[in-house]
Parts: sequence; structure tokens; C-alpha cells
Amino acid sequence: MDMRISNQSIIDEWSEFSKEDLIAFSDDGDSDRVSLLDPNIISLAGEIKGRRVLDAGCGNGYLSRKLAMLGAVVTGVEPSNNLFRYCSEKEREAPLGITYMQCDLSKMELNEEYDLVVLINVLMDIPEYQTALVNCIKVLKPGGEVIISILHPCFPGSESDWKNTGYVQVREYFDAPPIKQKYGYLITRPIQDYFNVLIENSCVIQRVIEPRQLEWLSECPCAAILNDKSEKKALNE
Repeated sequence: MDMRISNQSIIDEWSEFSKEDLIAFSDDGDSDRVSLLDPNIISLAGEIKGRRVLDAGCGNGYLSRKLAMLGAVVTGVEPSNNLFRYCSEKEREAPLGITYMQCDLSKMELNEEYDLVVLINVLMDIPEYQTALVNCIKVLKPGGEVIISILHPCFPGSESDWKNTGYVQVREYFDAPPIKQKYGYLITRPIQDYFNVLIENSCVIQRVIEPRQLEWLSECPCAAILNDKSEKKALNE
């Protein structure tokens, strides 16, 4: 990976997230999140009323708000300036009891424990994903769960190109170079990299979902959603 790409350089780019893009993303999330990710995430989360939830890398706070409206006690963590400012303003305008914090997930230190941590399309955006993921696992209660979604690393290409060519090509799965995006980079990694961090930190894979996107692309999953449970023991056990 280009050594000039760091967590801080990525955060700096996302801190320039524009008002126009905030409007385009919408307060409910983009169309893929609304139709594909969120229904699966909320289903995996189950009954969350009264549960403590950490939305790690919460962006504009749309999922934090959805979970809070379902009765969860939510903390949202977002490192970038404009997105943190936006979700904080939304909470002031229409309070839902959400606590927002601004920090880099790879440097996150929280004293609270959570029943559920969600990382929605976050880890493929940051170089120091291992430290960020371990920090999120550390704040789980014994038996707590983590739900992760990432863009599917097998298929990081342009969907419009696939539609034009009529086929999907998988290239450089194990050592794909970072792909420049409008903000930051898309950093794809083999799914085993995420599995191994989870397993090495006392998590058990509960379920894996690979949602499909469009009819013409129904053969290919557009994302991978991982549901994992912490098996760490309580201190008094």
C-alpha cells in the first residue's frame, strides 16, 4: 500500500464531505443501504430496545438514528469533521438520546461496554483496519455481537462496466491496490483477513450474508455482512 495513505490522510479527505453529497446520501442512507444493507443489519441485530449499541464510523448518523428510533441506546463514533458536525447537529435539532464522539477508530478508547457494535462499510475505507476492529471488539460485553458490512472484495469494479461488457471480472483479489474514490480510497482485502482478526479476538462467526444488488447483476453479491459473537468471559467468571 502507498505509505502516504494513512488513517489521518483518509480522515482529512472525508472531513471535506460536501453539503451536496450529504443531501444526495440523504438522512435515510443511499439506495443500497436502504434496500440491501439495513434490512439485513436490523434483522441480524434482533430486538435492540434498551440495548447499548456502538455505531463505529457512523458517517452522517443515519443508522444511529434508525437504531435509536427502534429503542437502542446509541453511541456514534465518527472521525471526520463535516460528518461528525452534521450528525451532532441532527441530534440537537431532534434529540434521540444519541451520544456522538469524534475520534479515529484505530485510536478509540472507551470505558463503556456495548451489547452490539456495527461497522457499516467502514473497514474497507481505512488502512489500520485491524486496530480499529480490535478496538471495537474490546468494548463488547461478554456475549455481545459485532455486525460488519463491507463492499464485497471479489467484485470491487465498476458496475456500469460490468453491465456494458456482460460479465464480471475478478482481478487481484489477494493484493488489490487501493482504488481512489471521491473521498479517500477503497481498500479491498480478502475476507479471510477480517475473519482471522475476529477469530483471534475470541469472536465466533454466527452468520455471513452476501446480498445481491440488481437483476442484471444477480449472480454477484455486492457486499458481505458478517455477524459475530464475542466469547470473552466476564471478569467474575
